[in-house]
Amino acid sequence: MEDCKIKVKCKKFLSPFGDGEELEICSFLTKGKVYILLGMSFCHHRLFFIEDDEGQMIGVDIRQFDILSDYLPSRWMVENKAAQNYLSFFPKSWVAAENFWDRLQDDNDPEMVELYRMERDLIYQEEPEP
Repeated sequence: MEDCKIKVKCKKFLSPFGDGEELEICSFLTKGKVYILLGMSFCHHRLFFIEDDEGQMIGVDIRQFDILSDYLPSRWMVENKAAQNYLSFFPKSWVAAENFWDRLQDDNDPEMVELYRMERDLIYQEEPEP
């Protein structure tokens, strides 16, 4: 059966300052570990969004990973803001929710935390159409 998740494998650790400096250790990622992609954005930085080893969603430099599969989750949508030179791929409900990212960071907003968890679980469970 075809794999229906975008899987990426951590191949190296890069400095979070975007200078490309390779690091020996990282406290929240494991070299060689496979992660499921929850989204991606391209603007000033090219980022993959995954859950780190502590279960927190983070944006990480795509150069740290090898892509192991090419499936796009059915719930994702493309968000293109040409004026800001911004392109992203995230679940439709995250893009549609008002101030999703700001509200998600505030653990006191259970609606956004629940929305995040629901979409994450659906991405993790998605199977191909027969």
